[in-house]
Amino acid sequence: MAISTRETGVDSFRTNTRALLRETGAILLGKYERWITGTTVLLALGAIFGKWAGGVIESGLAWFGLAPLAALAGYSLLRAHHNSVTKITGQLDSRDTAIATRDTAIADLQRRVGELEEIGPVVGFHDPESEPNQPMVDGRVQSFAFGCVVNSQKRSGHGETAKDAYPVLTFEGLGGGVLLGPLKGRWRDAPSPIQLPATQHHTHLETIDLRPNGEVRQFDIATKPHDHVRCFAIDSKQNALEVPVDGGDVRVRAVIRGSNFPDIEETFILSNPGYGGSLSVRREPAT
Repeated sequence: MAISTRETGVDSFRTNTRALLRETGAILLGKYERWITGTTVLLALGAIFGKWAGGVIESGLAWFGLAPLAALAGYSLLRAHHNSVTKITGQLDSRDTAIATRDTAIADLQRRVGELEEIGPVVGFHDPESEPNQPMVDGRVQSFAFGCVVNSQKRSGHGETAKDAYPVLTFEGLGGGVLLGPLKGRWRDAPSPIQLPATQHHTHLETIDLRPNGEVRQFDIATKPHDHVRCFAIDSKQNALEVPVDGGDVRVRAVIRGSNFPDIEETFILSNPGYGGSLSVRREPAT
């Protein structure tokens, strides 16, 4: 009876194994089909041989019948690992694609910003100028010091007019301290007040538009008659304002402002030799 029971158990095991193989066979990759088929045939042969060989050998073959199950378990682990690697690789590819898309968008934005910068006003200071010994209508001789600005283009055909530009001047001692200003300055080509209608109390050139053509435009820093010791600033109303220094050097801070470009600033050194001499002006060296 013990042998009969063992045979019944082996038969049941064979039946369950075959059913399991049929259910799990659907998930195997094509390259494993031949191997699994061979293993199944070997299992069948082992079962037949087990009936013929008897107890111990049959029992050993019954254990050998577990080999396909172990192979299936190992394959499932490999398959799960492969799926995980595929998923991670896909995520990395998606991340790389997102980074590439972001970099493209940034490059496009930088290009557009560059185009806007090229189109916008490019206002800057030019070297200052002075004019000595200028004869006046009253017969006196007078000297002038001018600041200069220009609206350039970064590329030919790309530029914008700097609108409503005007200078603001502050006169300081070299040791510090404000001597005069800040005051709204005068463009050199502003008309004289005597040229204006009696009802107009300011010039129409207190502010000007700087066209992007590279033309240098001058503004008054100071003027001095030869028979004076002190020099005078000229404001936008064309008032002469005395700089309270009896000759020597003073620092002049000039700011150009407008409605469609950022402020620009430069510092000049105005030299006044005193009575009988002419003004001169230069940029203050960077420190």
